[in-house]
Amino acid sequence: MSPARPRSAAVLIALRTWLLPVALGAGAFALHYALHVPAGKLPPPSPAEVEEAKKLADKAKRDAERKQKEADRKAGKVAPTAPRSGARDLPYESFTRPRAEFLLAQLREYYTPQPFKKEPTFEAWQTAHKALLGQIVAAVRQLALPEGPAITVANSECHTIRCRITLSSPTPEALATIVATLEKLELDRQPLWFSYVPGKVTLEAAKKGIDERHKQEITVIFQRDLPAMDRITAPGKGPLRPPPPPTTPTGALPTTPTGAGSPFAPGQPHTLGGPGKPNKPGGPGRSTTAQPSPTGATAPEPDPTPK
Repeated sequence: MSPARPRSAAVLIALRTWLLPVALGAGAFALHYALHVPAGKLPPPSPAEVEEAKKLADKAKRDAERKQKEADRKAGKVAPTAPRSGARDLPYESFTRPRAEFLLAQLREYYTPQPFKKEPTFEAWQTAHKALLGQIVAAVRQLALPEGPAITVANSECHTIRCRITLSSPTPEALATIVATLEKLELDRQPLWFSYVPGKVTLEAAKKGIDERHKQEITVIFQRDLPAMDRITAPGKGPLRPPPPPTTPTGALPTTPTGAGSPFAPGQPHTLGGPGKPNKPGGPGRSTTAQPSPTGATAPEPDPTPK
């Protein structure tokens, strides 16, 4: 046997031992790829996989930030402060001018179908109208129940076009009277409210040291912004804020009488003695007051003695 045959036999044995499994594995992979992998681009990952990858990335970012802050703290570094938003630097402006009617109509149409909690809060409008609602309730209570039980505003909240108040009373009768009077309020002989929706009366159980009270929630929309208190009236009861009584201006002089019996009546001589005092000698029609001279000197008084 020649030495070439054992060498070729060894090569065949090595190829069969090592190359054949690799070839079989490659063939199996090619068959799997051809049967199961679709042509074209691979499908996107599932939403669950995307969410999981996002959570892992956020967690890794938070861990890196925490480690960096801890390293900066140990090194004595001060973290830079974030710049303030320009909106916070704007000055607060109070609500002093009522909005136009067309704007109110648009706001009512947009926000009325929505729940009250979803209506955004206009801070300046809320500040002005929460105080106004408290004044209206106090004036109505004084007008409708001057000697009745105390009616309090347990809660009040205003957003952009609507306000909601919660009234509290020890008796349901007093609460019903106040709610009915509030609903009928008028502004310049027109209804004060564009919308008035009272809720159900609820009973708050008595607590330690506090008697039971009846509560009712009311949601209102004003007909106009900033209604003047002195122009709001309750039909059959009068204005919420009566007009102040007329006052005499300070320092005003009293009216001088000019009747027939007055010493200052027209056509009668004026004397220095005043009423009830006789004239000085010289006759009833003569004045004893010295006449000023055009040059500034005072003329002498005439001698009453006849010559």
